[in-house]
Amino acid sequence: MVVSETSVEGSPIGNIKKFEVVTKVDNTTGTVAGQVVDSTNTPALDSKNVIKDSAKSDWSSQADGREIDKGGVGEVLLDREKPRTVFTFLGDTNLNAESNAFDTSNKKITANLLGVEPVEREKLIQYLLGYDSYDRSNDKGTQ
Repeated sequence: MVVSETSVEGSPIGNIKKFEVVTKVDNTTGTVAGQVVDSTNTPALDSKNVIKDSAKSDWSSQADGREIDKGGVGEVLLDREKPRTVFTFLGDTNLNAESNAFDTSNKKITANLLGVEPVEREKLIQYLLGYDSYDRSNDKGTQ
C-alpha cells in the first residue's frame, strides 16, 4: 500500500508499506472474504478501511501504521549499507558505462534534462539515490 501526503513545502512525500491479504470465513454466513493483516497477523485496517495506527507493516521494525516517515520501504532504504543503484540511458548501450552513471559527477545529467533549476540538480540526484538531500528528517544530515 502507498501512504502519501503533501509536505508543508508543497512537495509530495510517500512510502510503500507491505501487508498480506488472508482469506477469512464468516462462520455465521459462510461468506469468504479477504482481510488485510499486518506482520503480526492482526487486521491492519479499521472499519473505514484506513490503516490502523497500531499496524506493523512487513518491512518495519515497529508499529508504523500510516505514518509516512516510519517503516516500509523508507526504513529499508535508510537501513541499507550501500546507496541504491540507479541506471539511466544517455546514449551508451552499456548501462554500466560511466556516461550512463546516475551520479552528480555525470555532466550529461543536466538540470534541464531533470527539469529543475541548476541549483537543484545535485539535490535532486542525491534525493533520487535515496539520500535526504532536502532534509525531510530535520536532522541536517544526508540520510
